[in-house]
Amino acid sequence: PKHMEREETAIDTLLSEQRHIAILQYNDVRKNREVLKRLIDITVLLSRQELAFHGHDESAESISQGNYRQLFNYFFHHDDGLRAHWQKNLNVFSGQSKTIQNELIFCIAEEMSLYTNNEINDCRFFACEVDETTDVSQLSQLSVVLWYMDGNGKTQERFMGFKDVSVDRMVISLKQVIDSVITKYKYKTKLVSQSHDGASVMAGDLGGLQALINNIAMQLSVQFADMKVLRFLELADSSRFQAVPTEAFTSLANTYGKYFDLDHLNEFIVISMTASFGNAVYEIICITVEIELRDMLRKVYCFFCLVATIPLTTVSVERSFPCLKRIKTYLRSSMDQGHLRALATISTEKELL
Repeated sequence: PKHMEREETAIDTLLSEQRHIAILQYNDVRKNREVLKRLIDITVLLSRQELAFHGHDESAESISQGNYRQLFNYFFHHDDGLRAHWQKNLNVFSGQSKTIQNELIFCIAEEMSLYTNNEINDCRFFACEVDETTDVSQLSQLSVVLWYMDGNGKTQERFMGFKDVSVDRMVISLKQVIDSVITKYKYKTKLVSQSHDGASVMAGDLGGLQALINNIAMQLSVQFADMKVLRFLELADSSRFQAVPTEAFTSLANTYGKYFDLDHLNEFIVISMTASFGNAVYEIICITVEIELRDMLRKVYCFFCLVATIPLTTVSVERSFPCLKRIKTYLRSSMDQGHLRALATISTEKELL
C-alpha cells in the first residue's frame, strides 16, 4: 500500500508539473498573438492613413524614429506585462525590422485581394476601367479598377493595383498588362464593358497627337453611332413599357445575346406590371434579392446586374491617383512596385479592413 501511495503521489506531481508547463506555454502563445495583433494594428493604421513607416534615423538613441517604431512604443507603453514578454523574446523576434513591416503589409494586402478575387469569381459580370498617370519618379502607372455586382446585389468597384508601363507603352504591351489582371476571372464570358480613358491615347494607339487631332471628327461620328447599340437600356425603365419593346429586346440580343434567351424575356413584362418593384435599377435588384426571386426571375435579375455593372463614367479609376500622390512622395520615391501596389490596395480598399 505504501508503495502504491508513493506511486500515486509521483504521478500527481508529474501531471501537475506537466499542467503547469502547458499553462506557461499557452500563456506564451497567447502573449505572442497579442504582440502580433498590435503589430497588425500599427500596420493597418499607417497604411490606411498613407503614412511612411520608416524614419531617417531608427536607432535606439534617436528621438525621432519612424512612425512604425513610435507607434510600437506607444502601444506597449501602458502594458507592462506584454512589454516584458516582448523584451524577453527580443533576441528571437523584435517585430520592428523593415522585413517584418513589409511582410505585414503584403499579408494584409494579399488577404484583401483574396476577398476581392472570391467576389469577382462568384459574380455574373464585371467591367474593367483603366487609366494612366505619372508618379513622382516620372514613371507611367496604369491603374486598373473592376466593377461588378456582389452576391448581396450591391455594386462594387475594386482597385486591382498599379502597373508600371514606363518601359513599353505600346498597345500590345498595355493589352498584356490588362490581360494579366482579368484573365483569372474568366473574362471571355464575364467581361461586359471596358473603359480605357487616358490609356487609349497613349503611344502607339492613334500614332501621336497629330493623328489624334486628325481623327477627332471620325472618332466622334463612330462614338455617337454606337449609341444605337445601347438601345437595350430602355428595358431598365419599366414605366415606358406601353407595348412589348421589340427594338430593345433586339438590341439586347445583338449586344449581349450570349447571356440571354429572347424566348424567355417575358419576365420583363411581369416586372413592368408589378408596382412594388419600382423603376430604379438598384431598387429592383434589392427587392429581387430581398424577397428571394433571383431564381424565379433569373433573366431579369441577370439583365439588371448587367446594367448595374456597366459604368456610366470613368472617374472611378481616377480615385486611385490622389492615393498614388500621397503614398509615393518625393521622400518615398525609391519605393518598389510591389510595395506601392500593396499600400495602395490597403488605402483604396480600406472598407474591407
